Amino acid sequence: MSDPAASAAPARQLSTRRLALTLVGGVALVGLIVVGAVAFETTGPDPRAAVVEYVEAIRDGDVETANALTSGYDVPVGSLDDAERITDVTVSTESVRSEEEAPRRETYAVTYVLAGESVETELTVTQVGGSEPRWSLDDSLERQVDVALEETGGDVLVSVDAVVAGQRLGLGPSRTGELHLLPGVYAVEPSAGSVTAAEGFEVVIVGDRDVAVEVPVTPTDALATLVENESLAALADCVDAGVSVNLRCGTLLLGLDYAIVQTLGIQTASDADAYEGVVWTVESSTVEQPAGDAWAVEVSAVVRATYPSGGASSSVDFPVQASWSVVDAVDEEPAVTVSWYDPTDG
Repeated sequence: MSDPAASAAPARQLSTRRLALTLVGGVALVGLIVVGAVAFETTGPDPRAAVVEYVEAIRDGDVETANALTSGYDVPVGSLDDAERITDVTVSTESVRSEEEAPRRETYAVTYVLAGESVETELTVTQVGGSEPRWSLDDSLERQVDVALEETGGDVLVSVDAVVAGQRLGLGPSRTGELHLLPGVYAVEPSAGSVTAAEGFEVVIVGDRDVAVEVPVTPTDALATLVENESLAALADCVDAGVSVNLRCGTLLLGLDYAIVQTLGIQTASDADAYEGVVWTVESSTVEQPAGDAWAVEVSAVVRATYPSGGASSSVDFPVQASWSVVDAVDEEPAVTVSWYDPTDG
């Protein structure tokens, strides 16, 4: 196999969205520049051979070999099996920079093509080993990738599974994932819950910086339907159980005012609790989704208390508003918590 250049499997068609980090500054989510050297075990008298061996292993998708070259570096690196790999690898014939004083160092120019773009970088090797000298790489092309979820609505807690480079990451509001990847184009393939959707994309690992990406999550139409149904069901259950002049639904307390209570002949609190002449009903309900906030679902209702008044009946309407939260996780039914309150109170 020739060491100046060789081609890998054909690049696959890029899909969905691509996030790239290049050697030139750009609009990309990045982390910190990698600091410090990583030692690589490579025997032999030829410093250039150490560089060639390393970059060709990456080109060929041989992560195991690339990882085996590292010394004292046991962080697992993701698979290149499903990634678009680097091609057209070349290593300069002569070193571009030399340090003759011990420890001796040689730096070589490395170029490769990824996703149709030519990338230039440098790798440095140091002579170590005393009486049995060998060359070890000071630099690594591996980069850290931090994966998180995009921020969702405050009332929806979303958990997503994302597969990247053969590794499964569990992501949530307080859970992020960390990967270590060699240069390549990797698919981020998320799976969301029942009322949310997570969009897949591709991330390009290239250059001399770590990468931070966020998995976009959006609500589906099922979220508003779920919130409406669960909120109104909870209110209906409470109202159906109301047999007194007062209606309590969790922290929500509705009741006829004192003047009306007096006309019903109720004198004490125990009389009010036992009184069965008031009929409570959910008279109407509305659901709104404010523009500009796909996560917001506003459920409101009117609860009516109908009571005897002389030979007829009268009624009082009470506007109420739902407060809710949803937990949506992969392979689980969404969990909804609902409470109702009086929006005119305070």
